[in-house]
Amino acid sequence: MPNYFTFKGFLLGFTLIAISGCTAKSNKTSEIITIPTFPEKFSNIPLLVENSGLKELRSSSTLIKSIKAGRSDPFLPPSYQSVKAKPAIPNSFKFIGLISTEKSLSAFVSFDNHTGTIKKGDIGGETTKLLPKGWVVSNLNKDTEILQLDFKNFQSRLKLMPEKKLDIKY
Repeated sequence: MPNYFTFKGFLLGFTLIAISGCTAKSNKTSEIITIPTFPEKFSNIPLLVENSGLKELRSSSTLIKSIKAGRSDPFLPPSYQSVKAKPAIPNSFKFIGLISTEKSLSAFVSFDNHTGTIKKGDIGGETTKLLPKGWVVSNLNKDTEILQLDFKNFQSRLKLMPEKKLDIKY
């Protein structure tokens, strides 16, 4: 009885199976490819595009250059964060009156539960607690009864007996 289970026998059997599997051809077609049809409604697309009225977007480099990063004073309250926003005198600041002597002119004011007098040149947070931090008394006028406060490049004028609030000028 011959030994079919040797390495040569195994190699011969494997080769016969491999050859017989590769020689069989299948003539069955599993997929038919056809040229797509183009719908009639899309064949009449105009060559020119109408003006949509949209604005062209700025380039990324132009947009990045226009954005200012950070704030000039990061310790200011968030209400002063915007560069374009006009700073406003807090509602707790009240211009009560003027006190005049022969040598000096002072304004009587109240701010954050403090009441007292301020004079030209006083700086809020440095020389007095009666002004918001960074605001400066730039002018007092006894005749017009106007107190002018400055904050950076902005000016605000307060009238003692206002008919209406005056705008901030810069």
